[in-house]
Amino acid sequence: MELKKDFWSADGEVRLATEADKDDLIHIISKSFVEDPCFKWLLEKSNHAAKATELSRYLVEETFVKGFACITRDKTAAALWHTSTKEKVTLSYILRDLRYVFKLGLATVDRSLDLLKLKRGLSPAEDSLYLACIGVLPVAQGRGLSKKLIEPVIKRCQNSGQLVYLETANLTNVSIYERRGFRMTDEVKMDWMTLYFMEVS
Repeated sequence: MELKKDFWSADGEVRLATEADKDDLIHIISKSFVEDPCFKWLLEKSNHAAKATELSRYLVEETFVKGFACITRDKTAAALWHTSTKEKVTLSYILRDLRYVFKLGLATVDRSLDLLKLKRGLSPAEDSLYLACIGVLPVAQGRGLSKKLIEPVIKRCQNSGQLVYLETANLTNVSIYERRGFRMTDEVKMDWMTLYFMEVS
């Protein structure tokens, strides 16, 4: 998906993120998801002091390979998008995975693989775009930033016939995504966590 600088809001509130924004993206995602049920489930058995930050780092680095990220001008909100293109096995790919294992431990890796297997089984087969993460810092909530981060992308995908999908472990988010046009396609229980799979086309 080719995105121009003026793709999002005319007021410049949201822009395409670059590698220079990596630390800010990690900060936004880690702080926004520290109480997220899926993050808690993945990291439940990890003893690493900065485990939420390390998981967020992995997601952000993966995003710059598999898709794109957008961030608000004041760096209080961001979204990570992944395309359906399969990532090639490279040295950076291997090193990123090794860091994940070393920093978060085998228990988290085992749960991550279970989650990945589930998501692959329920992901759309056709060309699609995946909303991997969207985070808004507490100080910026209630300003409609999540709408500005995702609606232009959804509209572009709808115009091109591309499906957009996501999953959330937070039931409160389901109604928020439904207002953006998503519909629930599956609901899966994993231990004490429930995942809600949604899509819009």
